[in-house]
Amino acid sequence: MNLLNNSIAISATCIYDALHKCIIEPVNHSQFQLVVDAISAGAGLATALDALGISEYKYRQFLREYPACRLDTARARQDAAEHWADELKVIADDPGLDPQRARNRIDARKWLASKFNPRQFGERMDLTVTERVDPSAAHGRALARLEAMRGAHTIIEHQPDTDARIPLQIKAPIFTDAA
Repeated sequence: MNLLNNSIAISATCIYDALHKCIIEPVNHSQFQLVVDAISAGAGLATALDALGISEYKYRQFLREYPACRLDTARARQDAAEHWADELKVIADDPGLDPQRARNRIDARKWLASKFNPRQFGERMDLTVTERVDPSAAHGRALARLEAMRGAHTIIEHQPDTDARIPLQIKAPIFTDAA
């Protein structure tokens, strides 16, 4: 029975410590910056928070209080994607690694980079057009280019003729003096 009471006391102490850490100790900006720096260097969020002794609950609460800091976290994840992409060559060129292990490490980093920065490292191409085009204005510009091309070149046409000596007829462009 004494052993059971001791384990309950230890569990209560652990729960109290966890609650104290989660509820009472807030995350400050310097701690947040350390987390962002760790993420930029390629560490995962959970790893960075554990290393600094910050609970995920308090970190998320900090992000809710300071929404602008979410952009810093997103930028840090993009930096981490670049970090992982840089590691790919190092892993591939290491002759001491087991080939299967190296392949797994490379695939994991490629996948993470594609998820954290899909625009740069993703496999899908983004073909979204954001420019609005007026079709009638574009058609007018195309016609103007066509007219400019017609007036600049000599046109050679085949003329079906009974006279076999002159199979081609050369037509020079007609220049008008608009002035």
